[in-house]
Amino acid sequence: LRLGGRTGIGKTILLQQLPAALDLENLAWHRGSAFGRHATPQPTQVDFENRLAVALLKHEARGNPPLIVEDEGRAIGSVHVPHPLYERFRQSPLVILSATLEERVANTRREYVDEALAEYRRRHGAKDGFDRWASCLLDSLDRIRRRLGGARHKALRAVMERAVAVHRERGDTGRHAEWIERLLVDYYDPMYDYQIARNAGQVVFEGDAAAVR
Repeated sequence: LRLGGRTGIGKTILLQQLPAALDLENLAWHRGSAFGRHATPQPTQVDFENRLAVALLKHEARGNPPLIVEDEGRAIGSVHVPHPLYERFRQSPLVILSATLEERVANTRREYVDEALAEYRRRHGAKDGFDRWASCLLDSLDRIRRRLGGARHKALRAVMERAVAVHRERGDTGRHAEWIERLLVDYYDPMYDYQIARNAGQVVFEGDAAAVR
């Protein structure tokens, strides 16, 4: 079974609450988006496949109940799901998780601001950790400049830079909500709409987290 939904919808959070779930992003040590890098490197392809194999063997040892995975692309950061397994995932029924835009913004801010910054600070200390996290955030936006378009990238970068500056000076993370909402609505949602249209025939259920559980 594949668990899908828009960016920031809380798929990873829900997966961690479900039995028989396989967290591919955790195995790949990447959050599965342009902003998905962690403070520490991803495993190599070989190490990722080893982790994946161990996880599948443990699943089999628990009785091999129906497996639940996030609806991912084949590539997760710098590693990729082996082709035969990925094709098997693509043939599976698709359950769509839904949430409000406000909930999606809150989920994204927690993951890419609060949790990511804490991770960088644990590794590099308070000041250097903040600087490295902020640099990674802006670099991630720059990597999707062509897809955003020059004008939209420039405007979004200015909003992100202001949010980072206020965060640095006052410890206030509230300004991040603006660039997150713009990115979700203007960048990620159109890509999702395209992908879900191609998979519409495989959708067997749609609902919020409680309904999906």
